[in-house]
Amino acid sequence: ALAHFPQLDIVQGITTSCVNGKIVQKYTAYFMLILVVYTLHMVYTFITIHIGGDYMAKHKIGTTKDYNQMYNDLKMQLVSAPRDIKVQVLQKFYRKIVDTANHRLLEIERFSERPEYEEVKKFAYRLAMYDITGAYGKGVKRFKASDFNTDDLKHSKKNINMVLRFLEMPTSTKVGVYEIYQKRADKINEEYGTNVNWGTIANLFQSKLYTKLNKKLNASKTAVKVIGVLQANKKELKQYFKELDQAKKNGQKHPDVISIQVSDKELSKRVNEALKKYGTDINKLIKKI
Repeated sequence: ALAHFPQLDIVQGITTSCVNGKIVQKYTAYFMLILVVYTLHMVYTFITIHIGGDYMAKHKIGTTKDYNQMYNDLKMQLVSAPRDIKVQVLQKFYRKIVDTANHRLLEIERFSERPEYEEVKKFAYRLAMYDITGAYGKGVKRFKASDFNTDDLKHSKKNINMVLRFLEMPTSTKVGVYEIYQKRADKINEEYGTNVNWGTIANLFQSKLYTKLNKKLNASKTAVKVIGVLQANKKELKQYFKELDQAKKNGQKHPDVISIQVSDKELSKRVNEALKKYGTDINKLIKKI
């Protein structure tokens, strides 16, 4: 430390040459105080440069897709950082993800103008609008980069998580919609002879019915086949569930559970088992697809 403060050599001279113990104690304390201040200054500078600046560049925030992982890494890096550094870095991160999220919202709005993708607003976009309205009020259509409260990090972290929830959904990007759902729809139609679009597939894979069927059957292909049969008979199913709902409202006897038969006897069995056990979930999904 003395190498950075050559003028402090005089302190050593005073402490060794002075006979008065009080003077020695006084200047020794003075030296220690300067040393502590200097050390804190160096730590602050290191954190500012390596976390506040280089960290953002190193992880390319705004271009990498795994935003949740980036956020978790960032929090780990900031565990022992001073509060003002935490605020500075998190605010930069928040502004970056807000810019990305708002760009995606605009992209979805433009994408939805194409007839085959007019339903794209029903997924990640709808969630974003719900969160935005709840946070900023009716009429607001974008996340606010300015809504970062430096005095209330708890509130600001809540906003970060709100934006991350949207960014992590596949349907928040045009590429995500195509790569994850459109390709799945094409493959399923080809393999199972169904006629589903990407919106149906998105509803399917996000539905409780798929989760339950997949868990029970322990085979995603069989679950998809069951859903495919249900989708192919959705007209009859919608009529059945309409009558079922009406009977419940009127306190009447429920109609017999509908039975669907296909050439594959084992598949027929699975379909009808699903109708008996997961009627409520099937009703919800059929209304969407």
